[in-house]
Amino acid sequence: MFFQGNPRISGARFSFGRRDGNTISYTYDNLNCEVTRSYSNTVSQAVYTTYDLLNRKISATYNNYTGSGVTWVWDNAGRKSSELTGGQTVSLVYDSRWQSGRSSGEVR
Repeated sequence: MFFQGNPRISGARFSFGRRDGNTISYTYDNLNCEVTRSYSNTVSQAVYTTYDLLNRKISATYNNYTGSGVTWVWDNAGRKSSELTGGQTVSLVYDSRWQSGRSSGEVR
């Protein structure tokens, strides 16, 4: 395994070499949030990540910013309230101790 670059530097590129010979490359924005992840093998698709103004991850899509992927919605308390993947929405509910449990659209 090897590491190349420094992910703590704004706008940095970072690479991670795996034992199988593949390399995972990351790019970060000026807030040190991962915005792309790409793989040296052609089987894995690049992942593009977007964030809201509070720096919470709101989507991760494949191949481009409008491709299929995962979308997250956050409530006013900063907790993940739902997740949409492949047309399936899973809503999360929280108890008084802020522990989450899946509700509607549960996928196992």
